[in-house]
Amino acid sequence: MIQRQMVTEDDRWFAVRLSQASSVHSLTCQAVIEVNWEGQWIHGIEIFMPSFNLSRAIQWLQPVPPGTCHAPGCVTYDPEGDAAYLYLLQTDQSKSPDSERLVIAGSHELKAEWRLGQDGSLIEIAVPKSQAPTGSGRFTGLLHSDPFDTLPGP
Repeated sequence: MIQRQMVTEDDRWFAVRLSQASSVHSLTCQAVIEVNWEGQWIHGIEIFMPSFNLSRAIQWLQPVPPGTCHAPGCVTYDPEGDAAYLYLLQTDQSKSPDSERLVIAGSHELKAEWRLGQDGSLIEIAVPKSQAPTGSGRFTGLLHSDPFDTLPGP
């Protein structure tokens, strides 16, 4: 379960940080994100890592079987496909009942980077800006962001 997340960006990446722990190595993986009609990242990210023990990296997030939870903060894991879906936290503006901001306009397949801690746990997910359908700030505008010091510790 994702309880806190911090959204960051630099010259090359949009990133969602899940922990204060330091990342010590990274892996490139296939990912699918959903975007709304404005090209903003909504709902979460699906990750496929066939040559890596994905279940170990997300174990600390207490994943559940697919189809059992779709709420923001949920993490699902499918052992047969070795795939995970992280339902990211959304901003308050995206939660209004009449909001169409969370209506899916399409899926966007890309190569994401998983940044892992010393113990192999997922610390951060990064999406290259070059693969984002919209520009700086707008792409992650509907994702909730907490201050770094409120994230879970190492």
